[in-house]
Amino acid sequence: MHSGVDEDADDENEGDHDEGHDAAIHVLRLLVDETAATPLRMSVSCRSGADVTTFQAETSLISERLILSPLRPEDAEEMVDVLADETLHEYIDGHPLTFDELRARYRELAAGSSRPDEIWLNWIVRRRSDARALGTVQATITGDDAMRTAFVAWVIGVSWQRNGYASEAARALVMWLRKHGVREIIAHVHPDNRASAIVAARAGLEPTGDEADGEQVWRTAVPPPTMV
Repeated sequence: MHSGVDEDADDENEGDHDEGHDAAIHVLRLLVDETAATPLRMSVSCRSGADVTTFQAETSLISERLILSPLRPEDAEEMVDVLADETLHEYIDGHPLTFDELRARYRELAAGSSRPDEIWLNWIVRRRSDARALGTVQATITGDDAMRTAFVAWVIGVSWQRNGYASEAARALVMWLRKHGVREIIAHVHPDNRASAIVAARAGLEPTGDEADGEQVWRTAVPPPTMV
């Protein structure tokens, strides 16, 4: 899974579910969205097998300036313009998707993984002040309750970069995953993508000496197992 971002240069590149996608971290308010007239359920999906109960209790994630709202296929209409800039693919393969391609992709994500041990979570990153869509964050969760691992990725549209949105969204995501018992959180960052490395660090991930498909593996420290 590729991750890309920029905080001082908020540059974010898209992650891909098909491949699984500074020390001063300030605490964000991470709340259930109780203000929506119709509560949004998170895009948690698995076609068969995996127990997703733990990940269905929450709705949107709220941070200081952002709402991370569950991704839906109809979001493609708004997101196609957000993700239209070629520079978002500087460090990853591919190209901006057309509306039809993006809608098909979002339908695929909503349908969920065909693997019984894998859960896909996807959110649209929105600005709280006006609900404008800025980008996406995602997590692919694998393993069982004893050892869940999440592969995370993020992307913020070019027009809204250099505002710290990527770091804020990534921190909110990591905090939520930790709250729900995910023991290890991993991002793959292109070695030349300094912006993405900054966001990963600000979200609490640390660089490792490992590589995956030419990208550096960043991960959170694995907490010790709970003693019973």
